[in-house]
Amino acid sequence: MKFLTNAVLLLCGSAVLAGSAATDAPSWSAAMVKLRDIGYPSLSTPSPGPTQGAGHELWMQRDKNATLERGVTERLCGKIGDSALPLQAELKALKDVPMGDRRWMDLYVKASQLSLKPGDRTITFERSFIEVLCRSLGETAAPVTAELASMKTVPPGDGRWQELYLKLCRQRNKQRLYLLFTKQFTKQFPMETIWFAQDLAAFSGTNKLSAGFDMFVQKDRDAAFERSLVEQACKELNPAGAAPIKAGLDALGSAAADDPRWLDLYQTACLQRRKQRLQPLLAKTQDIIFVKHLVFASKSGLQNCHEYEGDERPTGLFKLDLRPELEGRRAVVSTLIPGDDGIMRDP
Repeated sequence: MKFLTNAVLLLCGSAVLAGSAATDAPSWSAAMVKLRDIGYPSLSTPSPGPTQGAGHELWMQRDKNATLERGVTERLCGKIGDSALPLQAELKALKDVPMGDRRWMDLYVKASQLSLKPGDRTITFERSFIEVLCRSLGETAAPVTAELASMKTVPPGDGRWQELYLKLCRQRNKQRLYLLFTKQFTKQFPMETIWFAQDLAAFSGTNKLSAGFDMFVQKDRDAAFERSLVEQACKELNPAGAAPIKAGLDALGSAAADDPRWLDLYQTACLQRRKQRLQPLLAKTQDIIFVKHLVFASKSGLQNCHEYEGDERPTGLFKLDLRPELEGRRAVVSTLIPGDDGIMRDP
């Protein structure tokens, strides 16, 4: 059973459930080429201008949600007690005010001033406001955190605090857009996206995939990045499988980074690696039965599945047919028992 569990994870690219809709090789390559042409919501480069990236709907969306600002101010007001009642009224009036609005920082400064106790050291509350937001955002706020360190002598009320706050909001917006982008791109190309993430050997950290996309869309560079992807995928191949891939690398030589043959060769290497990885599993079985259900939120939910009846998330008993993999095609998922009228819990 442990072997089968590991094999299923391997089949799924170690992260994405098997059975996603298959995509033709040219479709993924074409999407990557388009990505290079129009850019994407990068975490480490400036936001797209009014025309850059206009060909992609994700670039045109903007999330102005100020939940984070509201949360940090509410927590501070809770520490103040009855003295914060006037601030609570102001907070309520900011219900529909987007992040980045100066009133969020001003209200936090007021709350901070009220929270001071006799003998407390007076600090620049604008700095405190941005520091709290940066801590909540983690690595996403790294560019702003670095700039904040250089503003030790900026006095309270200086306009540069609002400018820095707006930079932080733009960074948060890029993070939201990036997450939306990767979610949709992964949904459309699950296997290829996981291959790409697996082979980013030169990157690390929680934003590894973002760094890979950053590098891929860069202009005016050589093809060292593309070559490294192919070489990384080639490492697991046996000599017979690696030979044609290495011959392809030799043939490409110093081809430009935007030469589509790089993507074609990389995908060929990944498909060969996938085929080789699946050989031990295919020698043992060609069918896998599995259950798909939502994550049960509690022990009670696990024991009393009727609590989730009517939930629209997919559930059921399925079969994974591995036979197409013998011919170089994707495994096929079929439904054995649909979960339309309840929850399928155990296989």
